[in-house]
Amino acid sequence: MEVSNGGTLIGKVTLNGPKPPVRVFPLVLYPFGPFCKMISDGEGNVIVQEFIIGSGGEMQDAVVAVVDVEKGKPFPPIRPQFVSENCMFHPVDIAPSDHTYLDKEGRTHHEHPLVRVIQNHQPISVVNRDPVIHNGQIFQNERGNIILNFPLPVSNEPRAE
Repeated sequence: MEVSNGGTLIGKVTLNGPKPPVRVFPLVLYPFGPFCKMISDGEGNVIVQEFIIGSGGEMQDAVVAVVDVEKGKPFPPIRPQFVSENCMFHPVDIAPSDHTYLDKEGRTHHEHPLVRVIQNHQPISVVNRDPVIHNGQIFQNERGNIILNFPLPVSNEPRAE
C-alpha cells in the first residue's frame, strides 16, 4: 500500500541498572586456539563486550521493534552477509581496516557492531576466510539457547543457512 504520511521514531535506549559483565571465551576449549590467540586478551581468553554504554547512558547497537503492524508498505527483506577473518565474524560491509584497533598496551580489540537484525526465514551468508573450520551459532537471547549451530568450512564462497 502507498504510505504518504509515515512516521519516524526518535530517541535513545538506556540501560536501567548495572552494566552486565563481559563474556569470556577461553581459547583452550577450542581446537584452533593457537591460531585464534591473536584476538585474545594475552591470557588465552577472547573477551566480548556486548553492552556498550555512552556517556549519557545510551546503549550502542540497540534494536527497537515495531510489532503488530497490520497494514502499510512492505518491509524489504534483510539478507545479512558476514565474513570470518582472524577468528571473528564481521559484517561484510565493514572494511577490514575497521575490524580491529590496538590499545595502549598493544592488545588487539575488535571494533564492529555486535548486533545485526536478522529476519525470520531469510538466508544468512557467511564466508570463512580463516585457515581453520569455525562453527556459526545463533542464540535466542530470551531463553539463552543456541537455536542454530552450523560448521563453516574454509572457503571464499558464501555459505547460506
